[in-house]
Amino acid sequence: MKRYLLTLILCISFLYSDSSTSFIETQKLLVKTKKIIEEEEFIARAYEKFLLNEQKLPSSLAELKTDEYLGSTFSPTYFTNNDSKTFDIITRKNKMKNRLSLSIDDIKNNTGLSALYNNSAYRNRTYVDGDKIGIFLKDDFARHLYFLGSTVNFDILSCSDASSKKYCVKDDHMYIYNNDSKDKTLMYYKLSKFKTGPIIIIDDPLLYDDAEFQHIPMGALLYDIKGRKHIKTKTTIVRIQ
Repeated sequence: MKRYLLTLILCISFLYSDSSTSFIETQKLLVKTKKIIEEEEFIARAYEKFLLNEQKLPSSLAELKTDEYLGSTFSPTYFTNNDSKTFDIITRKNKMKNRLSLSIDDIKNNTGLSALYNNSAYRNRTYVDGDKIGIFLKDDFARHLYFLGSTVNFDILSCSDASSKKYCVKDDHMYIYNNDSKDKTLMYYKLSKFKTGPIIIIDDPLLYDDAEFQHIPMGALLYDIKGRKHIKTKTTIVRIQ
């Protein structure tokens, strides 16, 4: 009920926020704003799906324009035909460009339009962050992959590659080490089993609060290297055997 009331208030504010714009043109902008928000939510879902499937971040919107993600014919909507700046994903960040900030001043400075576009009530996977649109990663594995990638310049390589860092992939398994020299194995797991386990972890509880362990899903089954069973709770890792 609150959401519908808020929608009504914002729409009324938008419709009367700029007397220089005709009622019909204002209605068109209202419909277009809702469409743009829906597109951004669609892009956020495709972005996360790409990260999960490819274990890397998309480098541009064009990389998502396939049948598996956005569809090959996807074309972003702009507020007006005069919006000349190009909309795209911001490389190596969970963000995309803010289409309101890309628009002409008459649109950008419309307070009613800004209130509608910026309102979190219409967003689930996205949020407004100044002149950018942020993307919420909902999936535990997606958040985990993003963390790993962000610490190795978003380039998780094969462990056999001489240039590989402390996070690398071998035989469909992710290996996570304590440093780039790979002195200690913190954990390893089959990529398709991250959410349930088993995940093999180091037998040092003092390390279980490290950032590498934070996105392991609650309830996932873990074994330390000595074969002792653990489980991930909401806040920590607990030995159960």
